[in-house]
Amino acid sequence: MIDSHILSSQNTILLVDDEEMVRDLLRRVLERDGHNVLSAASKEEAFEQFTSNAVDLLLVDKNLPDGSGLEFIEAARNLEFDGESIVITGYSDTESAIKSVELNVFRYIKKPFDLDALRNDINRALETAALRRDLAQRTHELEVANADLMEALEQIKESDRRRIQAERLASIGYLSAGIAHEINNPLSLLSMTIPFTVSELEKVIRTNATAQSPKKVNEELETLLKNLGPTQEAVDLLMQLSSDLHSLGRSDDIKAQPVKLSNVVNSALRIVRHRVKHKATVTVNIPDALTITGKTNRLIQVFINLLTNAGRAIRENMPDRNYIKINGYEDDAYAVIEVTDSGIGIPPEHLEMIFDRFVSLSGLGPSEGSGIGLSIVKELVEEHGGTVDVISAVGEGTSFIVKFPLKRILKSSPPPMAQAAFSRSPNEFVKAHRMILFVDSNREHLDAYANSFGQLHDVRTASSFNDAIFEIELCDGILDIVICETTRGMMEFNEFYQATIAKYPELTGHFICTGDENADSEGLKRSSIPFLQRPFRPAELLAAIYRIPPRRKLISNIPRD
Repeated sequence: MIDSHILSSQNTILLVDDEEMVRDLLRRVLERDGHNVLSAASKEEAFEQFTSNAVDLLLVDKNLPDGSGLEFIEAARNLEFDGESIVITGYSDTESAIKSVELNVFRYIKKPFDLDALRNDINRALETAALRRDLAQRTHELEVANADLMEALEQIKESDRRRIQAERLASIGYLSAGIAHEINNPLSLLSMTIPFTVSELEKVIRTNATAQSPKKVNEELETLLKNLGPTQEAVDLLMQLSSDLHSLGRSDDIKAQPVKLSNVVNSALRIVRHRVKHKATVTVNIPDALTITGKTNRLIQVFINLLTNAGRAIRENMPDRNYIKINGYEDDAYAVIEVTDSGIGIPPEHLEMIFDRFVSLSGLGPSEGSGIGLSIVKELVEEHGGTVDVISAVGEGTSFIVKFPLKRILKSSPPPMAQAAFSRSPNEFVKAHRMILFVDSNREHLDAYANSFGQLHDVRTASSFNDAIFEIELCDGILDIVICETTRGMMEFNEFYQATIAKYPELTGHFICTGDENADSEGLKRSSIPFLQRPFRPAELLAAIYRIPPRRKLISNIPRD
């Protein structure tokens, strides 16, 4: 009955007593006090009055002709009566007193009672009920307001997420022309070297030169190999840029992972390189082991904004006279990255508001910045539990000092195991034919593995760890290497790995894992299992395969059932 009616100055009291004289006396007294009084002589009459009227207080005799007054109060409570109740009894007993407490009866009064004391109890009961209703109403209003605030907060968070994503995409758009130029250079090289190499190889094959002049063929092949060096570098650059842009543009729904700050900074630098390479000499000095827990895409955006800001602050295209230095180190429990430039500096009056939204550096035109880049830097750094400070002087340059807490997350990984003992150098096994099992849930990946490695090796494939166990049994102990994709389930891989080496201990040291940046690469490395992060070149995987010796000559030592 909460909020079912509005309290007025005249309260309604339901008086239930089987003695008519008591009912008449109390009704006259209570009406003289300004109350509206409803009366009943039994439980049945009381229910009729209660269900037909809005009642503020129950004044009930415990013993009624058709039952207990406490039963009536209990029934009223079950019908969501939220007012107070007073019980009057000719005699008291412990059981009734306990029941009254359970029903939250305001007063338990024994006859004969003092009329003035009863009137005071009634007034206090009505005041208590009114206060409780008011409290319930206010609590309800607060709950509604809190729900509205939570909804508004979620909308603000969603707006911030979209704003940060829009800024990230805007960064890509702002840098796109230069990135296209960076991509055009290696593409131009590839467009020249690949057709030339194909033409020369066709010439050697067509003229049957290998049989006529092996020495000349070797010289030509050495020349082609030398020419393919820059081609490989161009491919590597394209793959790195593709990986960097993928990391920057991916969804924010990914979980925080261990991230090497050197990788993040180098990714950001490759994306903005065309904006700074003509202005300053860029140096990076970050320990390879400097690692924090975070989201790669957001961290890349932090350093894209800082490096872009540094490039804008350097007004002249003189890389031999200007610099951007990026240094990293550990300071107590923090990983610290300093981005220092030799630009125009920031006036003292602007330093305090440099991280505010829509505040741009003095001297920069409106087309050179939205004024939200540094505010987003601050938001993203604080999102990772860090801080960002700035030191600057006009004409002397600027340093941004970014601190992230060093957090190390222990994740599930296979237990440490000994490396396979090589009786000979792995280089001796390069030309050995191997039986390789590729395990990957992506069918396109499996087809690519079969096409790339099927001509050199005996390739088997499995799309799940359960299928892999079946394939290993079919190989009857002559399998050389198992290559597993682990991004989607380290726990499943651990179980598969343990089950495999328990049954085939000779496969210890014959596993290779692949995956994207979300895979637990550090855990795998601690377990001495080689790990390749995607995207990788087939040559990288082939090199990892050739570092593991084949098992064909060990077949005689393998126990058979």
